[in-house]
Amino acid sequence: MLLELEISQPEDERIWLITVNGELDFHTASRFRLVFEQALPQQGEGLVLDLTDLAFLDSSGLGAILELFNHASGAGVRLAIACGNGHINRVFDVTQLHDVLGVVETRDEAMAAVAPAA
Repeated sequence: MLLELEISQPEDERIWLITVNGELDFHTASRFRLVFEQALPQQGEGLVLDLTDLAFLDSSGLGAILELFNHASGAGVRLAIACGNGHINRVFDVTQLHDVLGVVETRDEAMAAVAPAA
């Protein structure tokens, strides 16, 4: 299965949404990295990574997500991950990265987590 990525700004111009479908693995992680290296939001903006429809995640994909987290943190970008998918969530459970990466169940929760303070 291929990796499909969609980048949008659904409601707030200061929040970017990357929707990921398919498989994030050894074969597709480099494409994922290329997208966030070229499209990382500005300092003070938010980024939501929606993994709700992700079918498969291996260690290479997890490594790419960690790289995104490091790039975002270093650039002053707030990051949250929406992942209501049980078997993908299990990867975050086993690695104990839920809290570190800001993993929540829904896209709405993730959008609220990265929204700028009013």
